[in-house]
Amino acid sequence: MKAATIIGEEFDSYSLRKILPLRNENQGTLLQILKELELNDFIEILNESDPKNVRCRFNKYFLRESIYQVMLFRDQKQVLHQQYAEHLQSLPTSVME
Repeated sequence: MKAATIIGEEFDSYSLRKILPLRNENQGTLLQILKELELNDFIEILNESDPKNVRCRFNKYFLRESIYQVMLFRDQKQVLHQQYAEHLQSLPTSVME
């Protein structure tokens, strides 16, 4: 969820995989995690028509903000922001429009 806070109120699993330091998680495992978070009312899955890029959003603004603020290491935030910026720069221009 820390990585998702960097992306914003709405986020997608493709971007999460690009910036998240995953250990053994694959797309299926990540989808299971997202569904569990939805069951516990942390997030809402907005669109899962593309199983490789599930769109989600935080259910409550304060939850996202709290998680972001709790990240203890400033360096951790900087690394995640840098990884997300690199991901955005790697996307084709048509995706950004």
